[in-house]
Amino acid sequence: MTPSYSTLKGGYNGAFAYCTSLQYISLPESLEIIEDSAFAFCSSLETVGFEGDSRLKIIDGELVTGYDKSFSAAGVSGAFMNCSSLKEIRIPASVSEIGPAAFYKCSDLKVVEFPTNSQLKKIGGGYYCWTEGYNDPTLAGAFAYCSSLESIILPASISLIENAAFYNCSALSSISLDSSEVPVLDCTSVKKGQTDASYHFAKTSDSFKILVPENCLNQYKTAAGWQSYSSILMGR
Repeated sequence: MTPSYSTLKGGYNGAFAYCTSLQYISLPESLEIIEDSAFAFCSSLETVGFEGDSRLKIIDGELVTGYDKSFSAAGVSGAFMNCSSLKEIRIPASVSEIGPAAFYKCSDLKVVEFPTNSQLKKIGGGYYCWTEGYNDPTLAGAFAYCSSLESIILPASISLIENAAFYNCSALSSISLDSSEVPVLDCTSVKKGQTDASYHFAKTSDSFKILVPENCLNQYKTAAGWQSYSSILMGR
């Protein structure tokens, strides 16, 4: 997919990007993808609704490369990035993927809900940096910098959580997983020379815990990537 960030315009070219007076939108059930930067910088958007039996599959995001360093937030292009008034979102069951930076810096986002029959497989993440040595990376997970998010329950369908997915969610005190199959934690190196850089839940609340099914606790604690979080993994 071609990123929606434009060097010519010096900003994001999403369909509703920069609609700063938009407060509420209801999306039709026929919609299957919300592309990256579709609602970027809609600073008054508080609620997103989905009509009927939604067929939405992807809430997209991109880590963009090759743009001028002077542009604000260059390198990150999420569907709802910087929607600083967005307070809640109830993800339709049909969604299978939430892309990198999809809700990046949604600082008022408190409620993210998934139905019990959710088909969600992937929560995107990753990093962007200007220098070859990766000295100053921008960590751009799907929910990175959602500083009002306090808890979230991930559905049993989840199979991949990419690096920095919940980076710097400073109020986040718990993530609950319903999956008895341990999801993959992508640990792609963020800095040159690192072999295991785990930023998925970095800079969350000091009391942050990861809650998993009691009968699977040992499987989580010994799984690749999850080992870094063994001290905060708890059965429920």
